[in-house]
Amino acid sequence: GEIVLVVIGILIALQINTWNEDRKINIQELTILKELNLSLESNKNILNGRINNFQDKIFRGKLLQEHLREKLPYNDSLSSFFKIPTYALTVGLSFASFENTKNQGLQIIKNNALRLELIKLFDEEFKHITVLGVNSQALLTNTIAPFLQKHFEYTSYGLEPNNYLELLKAKEYENILSRSIYLNSLACSSSSDVLAKTDLLITALEEEIKQLKKR
Repeated sequence: GEIVLVVIGILIALQINTWNEDRKINIQELTILKELNLSLESNKNILNGRINNFQDKIFRGKLLQEHLREKLPYNDSLSSFFKIPTYALTVGLSFASFENTKNQGLQIIKNNALRLELIKLFDEEFKHITVLGVNSQALLTNTIAPFLQKHFEYTSYGLEPNNYLELLKAKEYENILSRSIYLNSLACSSSSDVLAKTDLLITALEEEIKQLKKR
């Protein structure tokens, strides 16, 4: 009888220990999922802001494009429009929470489908539009900036052409502007796609957090 009681005591102790360990793991997973959710919400806001910015540059770029093609007279309001190709397509997304999760071990997220979607979003989708911004910065530095420095004067309002009539005859700035509109359209489209995927993953994360809280 004493042996039976000892065995039962050991089994109870093991069960309690297992329960405590599971509880600690659940708390850790819950904390990580909450941090990732906050990170996604932050990236969602960043993407929304950048998409609005891209759309504005596309709209104003096309207005300037039409103005130049019609060879309309120069006016001071064009200064801010001429600056459109000088803006890089950087988005500035946050990766800190995901990198922290990777350091702790992604296997802590027990939901396999959710874990794979998080990896795909951060390691593929977010990085794709980040690389697009880096490449646009290289184009700005190596190609666009030298031309603008040669043919424009930087002012507090934007860029003023040294010779507007000569600029109308040249094709180089028109090509730069067309390239800028195209890249902004590409960045806008890519960011919109990633935003939709981010929204879906936020919903999935929130549902998983609810389920974990019930355990």
